[in-house]
Amino acid sequence: MPQEVPDICRDAKKLLETAKKRLNDTFRRRDEARRELVRLQAETPADPERIQAQEQLVEKLTAQVPERREDVVNAQDLVNEVC
Repeated sequence: MPQEVPDICRDAKKLLETAKKRLNDTFRRRDEARRELVRLQAETPADPERIQAQEQLVEKLTAQVPERREDVVNAQDLVNEVC
């Protein structure tokens, strides 16, 4: 039994780190997509299809942020509970 608790705690901490990495990756990808969108909007002549696709990517990544934050909060709660 004593060995199980450290294993559970270690696994919970790994889950938390993974959740944090996913959140940070989502932020990084969203920021890159925003920069690319600005670059596309500044191009002459503008390519409306590429701009629209990039806008959709930015929206998709932005929509993922609350879910990723919730994953981090849930993982932190788990760590607090089992460690």
